[in-house]
Amino acid sequence: MLKIRHKTYIKVPKEKVFKTITTSDGWNAWFTDRTRVKFD
Repeated sequence: MLKIRHKTYIKVPKEKVFKTITTSDGWNAWFTDRTRVKFD
């Protein structure tokens, strides 16, 4: 399987990044519309 490696540098506290990538509101604000995030 092909591996994709990507780095993005953001000047914000790590807590804000975590909240953005682990919540629906965060994903919707940054990437997409109407995303749902579910962790099993």
